Amino acid sequence: MDPVGLSLFAKVVIGASLLAAAGGTVTVLNMGGGSAAPPTVPLHVHVATSLFEVRDMPGVPEGPCPGGTGTTSCTKVSQVVKGERGPVQVIPAQPLPQGVSVVYWGCEEGPSSAACSVKADGERTVCATTTSPDDEPARRECLRLTGGRSTGAPQTALVHVELGATDFEVTVAPDTPGTKPCVQPPLNLDQNAGQGAGPPPPRTCEFVVPLHTKMSLSAKITGNTRGFSRPFNGEPEWFGCDEGPASPSPFDPNGRGIDESSGRQEKYANGTGTCTLDLTTGRYVGLSSTDVSDAGASALAGAFAQFPRVHLAPGVTRMPTPQEPPLERVPCSSFGGPAGTECLGTPSNR
Repeated sequence: MDPVGLSLFAKVVIGASLLAAAGGTVTVLNMGGGSAAPPTVPLHVHVATSLFEVRDMPGVPEGPCPGGTGTTSCTKVSQVVKGERGPVQVIPAQPLPQGVSVVYWGCEEGPSSAACSVKADGERTVCATTTSPDDEPARRECLRLTGGRSTGAPQTALVHVELGATDFEVTVAPDTPGTKPCVQPPLNLDQNAGQGAGPPPPRTCEFVVPLHTKMSLSAKITGNTRGFSRPFNGEPEWFGCDEGPASPSPFDPNGRGIDESSGRQEKYANGTGTCTLDLTTGRYVGLSSTDVSDAGASALAGAFAQFPRVHLAPGVTRMPTPQEPPLERVPCSSFGGPAGTECLGTPSNR
């Protein structure tokens, strides 16, 4: 019986085709063929994870590769055709836990990448693990095994949630394992004005997770309106998430009406009821509601109509305070993100 209670295993296949396996497949470069043996170079593949077991890998073991544990910590070396380019891929046959994905080091895509391509122009090491909190030691080991080439490219993603619904308590909960919900109380504008402290403090939630995490955010909004002590009557409305538009769109602040049957505002055209994020970079998103007293919804809808997807550079761990220098526009690829995408970050030469 599987010691972890899951039939999650993996098999290593060399070649273009993937073989069906009981749990997962790891594919590396084509070994080539023909009567004349082409020149080869060593490709070291290390898989380390607490979530599944790789039972069969090609090549010669480099150290122990224990089996029967439901986990993997194994390195083997294969001889691959010099000059060839191809994938190294780990494919669990069963879904990983919600919010967890496989990530790679030592690949052309950069550190902590969601996919892995290798050109066998010399001896190479590829390391694979997952974004699970339990695999944090494995991610550090992957960095070490690949020669620390990723020290200049951070491997975390910041999710910043700008909150509306100032009259109400807002709870934002990510589905990423090990990440705690964020709870923000109602904004006490009267108390702030009495203190003469200037503008109200920001109401935000921030989460830092491994790069390439696939995250879903949920929201709970509760409490009473400030002026009328009326209970919250609305639904969460998200802006800047993957479900929303990817291109700028016109915005009409008066472009939504009120549903007479429920007494709630209708969603803006660029608002969504759910929020999922494929974190190839960090992201800046907004959350308001369809409660008629939520004046912040219009401001968020207008901002995200102009900037529908706001990417934060990998490695940014918090948004700067008003007293700190603002983030600048930088190429995401300079920080381990995708090419052709613009991020907010700190220039690497600063």
